[in-house]
Amino acid sequence: GWRSIFDSAMDLADDASDSASLQSARSASRSIKSVRSSTKAAATKKDERPVSKLRPKKPMIASVEDSVLSVTQMLASKRGDAALVTGLNGGLAGIITDTDVTRRVVAK
Repeated sequence: GWRSIFDSAMDLADDASDSASLQSARSASRSIKSVRSSTKAAATKKDERPVSKLRPKKPMIASVEDSVLSVTQMLASKRGDAALVTGLNGGLAGIITDTDVTRRVVAK
């Protein structure tokens, strides 16, 4: 982990002539590069999955005319943590989350 890299760097700084420390630092550097490249390849593969593979739930939808109380009751009853808020024209007006309610309504 990062501690062994840090320790290797500290050993290298203490005694630059110590070939064991120098070799250890080089080895750690190579292992970091290989981990980064393999992580990057894995992230690229995961990023190629369609959203449908995540199996999202049906969205909860509220209107801008709904009260905060009715929206929070809907979220609680359906165990949701966010709802899409639609405007009068049916377009997306925003998103309300349980955190929004906690910070902006309950806390005041």
